[in-house]
Amino acid sequence: MHNGDLSSGLSPEHERVALEQPDGQRTFGENQAFWVHDEATGIHINGHLNTCEDIGVFAQRVAKLSIIFPDGRTYIVRETGARSDARTVASSNLSYECIEPFARWRCAFNGVMQDITIQRRYLSGQPLDIPDARQLRDGRNAPQARGEDHRSRSRTRGGSRASACRR
Repeated sequence: MHNGDLSSGLSPEHERVALEQPDGQRTFGENQAFWVHDEATGIHINGHLNTCEDIGVFAQRVAKLSIIFPDGRTYIVRETGARSDARTVASSNLSYECIEPFARWRCAFNGVMQDITIQRRYLSGQPLDIPDARQLRDGRNAPQARGEDHRSRSRTRGGSRASACRR
């Protein structure tokens, strides 16, 4: 599964999720970041879960998840929630569970993501491949025209696959 020791000499306890701030450390926060790139499909997945210590609600996690496909389609979600336990850091719909410290985590997401492909291309100056009326009527290129009407799921296990379906 992995090559060598990835712990840098730390004990497996360092992979446990902090459920409370240490005594006397009001500004202590915990942030988890996961970046996944699947060479076979070209899909990038970026996930962040951050504590809300700055507003006094340490158990709440602010989650940001983005999935970028090789053709430039980009989906994002931002949410909060408090479903973490000692092995799993989680917001409302996004969770990362430690399966094997320093080697393997399991990601799960069950929710609606926003397609920001057009906004991203516009802001970067890329061409906006906007479909013509015939393509829309035939259902081709609909994700770019109606991105917010899509539910997306991504599952990664030894590779990755992602699917989207219109509501």
